[in-house]
Amino acid sequence: MELPFSQACENNKNVILNELKRYINVPGKLLEMGHGTGQHAIHMAPKLPVTWYASDLPENHEYLEMYLRQYPTENIKSKIPLKAGAAPLHKQLIETFDYIFTANTLHIMSEEQAYAFCNEVAELMQDNGLLFLYGPFKFGGEFTSESNANFDLSLKSRNPLSGIRDFEELEDRLNESGLELAERIDLPANNQMLVFKFQR
Repeated sequence: MELPFSQACENNKNVILNELKRYINVPGKLLEMGHGTGQHAIHMAPKLPVTWYASDLPENHEYLEMYLRQYPTENIKSKIPLKAGAAPLHKQLIETFDYIFTANTLHIMSEEQAYAFCNEVAELMQDNGLLFLYGPFKFGGEFTSESNANFDLSLKSRNPLSGIRDFEELEDRLNESGLELAERIDLPANNQMLVFKFQR
């Protein structure tokens, strides 16, 4: 069977990795929420001092398993079934992590799921843990580009509950959970990396 492939993952994997390397220099456990095809995990995990736990909807695990069969990666330790909004995250997954990373997921989720993620993600984090959110976001209610506005329309045409999220709305909920913005990084293709630090 042919390996699943996302062109977006192929395009952004190195720019994301470069930013993760700036922050991840102490060994720890990293949870990827929404591993998708598995391309990010296979590319990044061997290059970071982490044990990489990949999570997604159970029906997507086969994609990562296909990559692991072709590219065995020792520090990818688990494929975890996880869904924002289905039940509190800490009840779905009892471990805590030093790093949590998610790419291009919040605009696929419904608004309710995205906010549930923000309200609950701290329950999965170690003190001083780091949260990395990658993707397109709106700032001050405005899209950062015409292409992102068109992308938002495309998302809503497939699922009216999806859409590019407002940074300020996400930040407010993350702040309430003890996460503070450490850096906003502008990246190619009108995407951003948002880095939050958690302190109890």
